[in-house]
Amino acid sequence: MGVDSRVDRTLDQLGKILDTELTDEQQQQLRKVIQTAMSDTVAEMSQSSSDVINLCCSADQDLAHKLNQELELAKKALITNLSSLR
Repeated sequence: MGVDSRVDRTLDQLGKILDTELTDEQQQQLRKVIQTAMSDTVAEMSQSSSDVINLCCSADQDLAHKLNQELELAKKALITNLSSLR
């Protein structure tokens, strides 16, 4: 499931929980809040993963570097995806 679909699903769930139809303005404001939270979480998880990679692969710095590069590429792709939703 893509990021946009997850945000839409979350907005639908919020509308059901609040038992109301969200206005377009409310949806846009909530979309920004959700996207910011997702982006912050991605950054935190990426840093945590990078720390684990460096700890576990300390003997093989080439492997650690390659894994960190792949992690960084995935993070950038996801953040770009989140940013395009705004």
